Amino acid sequence: MNQIRPIRTHIGLGDTIIQAGLFVELYKREGPIAIPAYYKYAHSVRSIFKNYPQIEVYTLPHENGWDFGSPPDTIYDEYQSKAGYDTKNEIRLGVYHSDIGEDFTKSFYRQSDVDYSKRWDSDPTPIAATLYDIQWEWINRINRHLIHDDLERGYKITKMVNRNICATAGGNYPMAGSILSYSNLIKTARKICVIDSCFFHLVESLYEYLDPECDLQLHQYARWPRRMDFRFESKLNWNYIK
Repeated sequence: MNQIRPIRTHIGLGDTIIQAGLFVELYKREGPIAIPAYYKYAHSVRSIFKNYPQIEVYTLPHENGWDFGSPPDTIYDEYQSKAGYDTKNEIRLGVYHSDIGEDFTKSFYRQSDVDYSKRWDSDPTPIAATLYDIQWEWINRINRHLIHDDLERGYKITKMVNRNICATAGGNYPMAGSILSYSNLIKTARKICVIDSCFFHLVESLYEYLDPECDLQLHQYARWPRRMDFRFESKLNWNYIK
């Protein structure tokens, strides 16, 4: 058995981006750790932690009917055992911990006794995005408006946008390896429209690089599994569209 401590937590891609600064702090405090990622997100997750070889990424399968946030415990048990991790000292976060609040983004940090400011202060995403060498560029007919929603799961942005002249992440601008391939678009966009998803959290990670005049819209009506008056702590001035 190796001495790497595995983490059991929410592993949607947005969840990983939220926890990126936390994982860096945990590695500094606990030593080498292993963080989980679904196969489909593995390249994105590894690209975010490229500069942290002490943070290993172990991959898990995903099947229809499973929550995108986390797989069954039996899957975690199987894959951690195969990797030979120090499962007796596993770190559990999110729903695997006894304390989770309405703002789940803060729960991960509170459960680990890490100040929430480290979400941004220790976030490896901005540097990793700068170094990622595959980047989308704006094409002439696009008006520097960027959209990300999730049509496959029925979460569609329909208000205050003209989709015919927008860059749609996952649509006319498909994923090019890593989610970091959209970093240049995010940094230079004039308008960004997102749902409560990985793109919302990626934009937050890149807050220092955004055009200060960029119109930032979070479309609640498309996906919002919480009170309508709830607001995330943020570095940016988001317009919540109901």
